[in-house]
Parts: sequence; C-alpha cells; structure tokens
Amino acid sequence: RLGSSVTDIRTAFADGSHVVLGVVTGGLALVLFVVFAFALHHRLSAGGGWASAALVGGILGPLLAGVGVVADAVLLGGIAHLPDDAVRGLFEVHPRLQLVAGPFVALFLLGSGVAGLRTGVLTPRLARPACVLGVPLLLSPLALLDASGIGPAVAAVGFGLFSLWVFLTALWLLLAGPIPDVVLVRRG
Repeated sequence: RLGSSVTDIRTAFADGSHVVLGVVTGGLALVLFVVFAFALHHRLSAGGGWASAALVGGILGPLLAGVGVVADAVLLGGIAHLPDDAVRGLFEVHPRLQLVAGPFVALFLLGSGVAGLRTGVLTPRLARPACVLGVPLLLSPLALLDASGIGPAVAAVGFGLFSLWVFLTALWLLLAGPIPDVVLVRRG
C-alpha cells in the first residue's frame, strides 16, 4: 500500500512469482478492457458524444494504469539493485496512477450508461448502475490526499464494483437475447 516501508516493499517483491503473475495478468486485463471498450463503443455509436466519451475514458484509463504495471515490472526486474528512494518511487507509481485513472474510468462508465439509455442498446439494469458507479470514481484522485486510508478503500470498492459491471455487461452483450434473465444467469 501507499506508505509501506521500503523493507516491506522489498519483501513483497522478493518472491517475484506473484508479482510476475500480477504484471502479466494486469497487463492482459488492461488490453482486454480496451478491446471491450472498442466493442462497446461500436454497439453504442448511435449514442453520439456520450459513446465517444466512453471510448476516450476506456482508452485513457487503462493507458494510465498500464504505466503503473510497467513500473511494477521495472521494479520487479531491478529491486535488488535499486536504491531505497527509487524502490519507493517506482512502487508508488501504480497505486497513484490507478487513482488518477479513476475519472477516465468514470468517463467510460458515464458515457456508456448515458449512451446505453439513449440508444436502448444496454438494458437499463446495466446503464443506470454505470451512471451511478461513475460518480464516486470521478473523485478517486482525492484519495491521494487522504492519509487515513478511507479514501483509497472507497476507491478500491468503486473499482471492484466497476469490474463487476464490466463482467456483467460483457456477459449480457455476449449472451443476451430474447431470453429470461434466469436463463442469462444460467448461461453465464
């Protein structure tokens, strides 16, 4: 976490296997999210500026988070040879950029939600939560100013709910049709 001691950071990165897994899966998740953003934009394109806003957020948010993944990879590769201040600096890039990426993720959610409601492409059960979830993520950079840890925890919950929304929306886009919701859940 932000504020961890350099000793704790070095210890966490000493067993590189879980960090390698995090870097690889994190990078892959960001790439796949951009693919999802393009696919959703294609479906929502009749939503005009809101669909375009969603695409901008769907590209810039992962791009910022990707810089954090690269910083983790650099840290992983050189942790034994880096001075303490470089270790701390590289370590803090990822969580800080995730929080800074929050407004872009919010732009993606708000744009998708409004475009989905306007076009009818997304069911209101997906479009409305997108609009609601976007609001707290707009404020996620403020968590950088919160020394108590509550702000980052709220941001983490917001990002977790965003991930759930992406999963459910992708599932709905892949499997939805003239079927009851129960069948959709069973297929999912």
